[in-house]
Amino acid sequence: MQPILRVTKITPRTIVSRRDLLLSASAMVAAACASEQKSGMDSGPDTGVDPEALPPITANADFYVTSSMPTPTIDAASWTLTILDRGAVLQVITYATFALLEGREKEHTLMCISAGPGYPAIGNAVWTGLPVTELLDALGIAVPEGVVEIKFQGADGYSTSIPVGDLYDEGLHGPLWLVWKMNGEDLPPEHGTICRFLTPGRYGMKNPKWPTSIEFIDTPYLGFWESYGWSNDASYQASGLFQNPPRSTSVPAGPVTVQGVAFAGKDPVVAVNVRVDGAEWQPATLTYAPGADVWVTWSFDYEATGGAHTLQVQARTTGGMTSNDDPDGTGALDGYDGGMLLTITGT
Repeated sequence: MQPILRVTKITPRTIVSRRDLLLSASAMVAAACASEQKSGMDSGPDTGVDPEALPPITANADFYVTSSMPTPTIDAASWTLTILDRGAVLQVITYATFALLEGREKEHTLMCISAGPGYPAIGNAVWTGLPVTELLDALGIAVPEGVVEIKFQGADGYSTSIPVGDLYDEGLHGPLWLVWKMNGEDLPPEHGTICRFLTPGRYGMKNPKWPTSIEFIDTPYLGFWESYGWSNDASYQASGLFQNPPRSTSVPAGPVTVQGVAFAGKDPVVAVNVRVDGAEWQPATLTYAPGADVWVTWSFDYEATGGAHTLQVQARTTGGMTSNDDPDGTGALDGYDGGMLLTITGT
């Protein structure tokens, strides 16, 4: 399947529901550039249920890609990452810097803020890097006084910002990481080439790729997607998705195992339930649940009978968040907070 670049530009005035948002986005993406976006969870035509198709770690080639601009060409020999304090240069990192750093592995799930049943853009990988506070310490840089945010600028023109508190492990956000490997390999071009940032607790738009500068700033900054109405806070919501099968399917009558993922950022999902045709919720089996910042995978045994029947998933977290019963979610620009609906037709 050819990747498709997601270059959607949408203003809140044009959106009346999450379904409208996704349809508008799909149309604009297809018209803009039908060759640079992929989501490893979209498996093509319905083929029934494959109980072996839910790995806890997403292969690099299958990991979703969402970018505001085409993937930039970056020359490692000339690439630099400039660290600034309100315009003043504090330090410049080059590619050679990474040879001096001993990175650690961090399993971390990324989810696009526009993800949902129609665009299941979520993936889980093992990244190699360091918390940014440790990098700053190694460079002899202290966090400046009086700053409120960190602004990121990318080689593709993308920009965003996060609260300076995200440098640290506080509540449902942080600590910010800089990573340079993905599943043991150098970052693929579409995932950052040299390096990228991981911001625990916040959607993918706050995890910028291809960075050329990070700047400590003393006034709030509105980034690329935020300027089009997407949530500036971008904190993860509790949500559940069917992955296998990913959408409506027909199966022979009899026992069927359906599978999916659930995620809520740093607030770990501790329970997943499924209901059939709007009846009582039944517990699903958690097949992978390592904790904060990582998705849960789950399975549910269903007895398919003749005709079409709906299954819906519900996720619940340690902190008490529960995915919304609306399968489309509630806040189109705030991140998906629903429980996906799946139709299975028994034949």
